[in-house]
Amino acid sequence: QVGRYAGNLVGHELAAGAKAITVFPSFSKEYIEGTWNFYRTNPKILYNEVISGFTVAIMQVPESIAFSFVAGVPPLSGLHATFWMATITGLMGGKPGMISGAAGALAVVVADLTVDDGVLDYLAVDQRLNVLFMTMVVCGAFQILF
Repeated sequence: QVGRYAGNLVGHELAAGAKAITVFPSFSKEYIEGTWNFYRTNPKILYNEVISGFTVAIMQVPESIAFSFVAGVPPLSGLHATFWMATITGLMGGKPGMISGAAGALAVVVADLTVDDGVLDYLAVDQRLNVLFMTMVVCGAFQILF
């Protein structure tokens, strides 16, 4: 029963993904034109969006660095992760009130992957970081799928 449910769920997700890929070119053209027209007629909204984007970007820098130290990774890795997370969320479309930034709870959990006496202590530091990066890719894939 659970296997059938999971199979149906995966089948529906794959069908939705295939439909999105075939519809994307026409959708993207309409989306870009609509966005251009909207902001051209509403410059105050564009101004507010840009200012809020800069504010969030400035606030993300110390948070990203702090969570990098908690997770045991170099601060530049945290900044790169924050940049790509924000870029992908912006391109894929976020929702009002959705937080797309570093998460303290996740930093605490992944710290066990990177510390010298953690579960991956038999790997070199760069190999542990590769495992961490792949773990984050899998987490992101699950978030997109479900």
